Amino acid sequence: MTLTRDAAYPIECALPDFPVVLSHMGSRDIEGILRFADQLSEHDLLFLRRDIRQLEVLEDWLMDIDSGDVLTILAKHEGEIVGESSVHRDSSGWSAHVAELRVVVSEVARGKGLGKLLTREAMKLAERSSIEKMMARMTVDQKGAIAVFGNLGFHREALMRDHVKDLQGKSHDLVVMSCKVGDSSESLGTP
Repeated sequence: MTLTRDAAYPIECALPDFPVVLSHMGSRDIEGILRFADQLSEHDLLFLRRDIRQLEVLEDWLMDIDSGDVLTILAKHEGEIVGESSVHRDSSGWSAHVAELRVVVSEVARGKGLGKLLTREAMKLAERSSIEKMMARMTVDQKGAIAVFGNLGFHREALMRDHVKDLQGKSHDLVVMSCKVGDSSESLGTP
């Protein structure tokens, strides 16, 4: 079972004073992703599953998208990538019905509702792909992200002490949150 892309993309969304275009990630977006990654703080990069500052990593990411194991939605404002959401699934094994959601928004686009929009779109596509449960992981000090996911119907499942290390080797505790995909519909609202 693979993740299903939406033929309706790209779509234009009018956030208050911040219009964005949502599209599926493709090879044409490599340079834009590299520019986006350069704008992220080291702590923001912890939130990602991969170090997207490296070309080889982006090429692997595209292969995962092509295989249907990853679905990535990009948000562009005035042609530049300002956010992304990715759904990662392990299509084999006993957890094929579960996926992991990662959402990252650049500093310039925060506080405008883009994280909620990207999460809503990812959840909608996950539901179409028969995903039943979505997981999200973040460090405990990412209080804003924890609050946003909590407001979107995710609940805390686990706290894993000293589970991740930043680029300086400092350990951080990891929070694992989840929600049933269909249950999040009311919290996510409409565009």
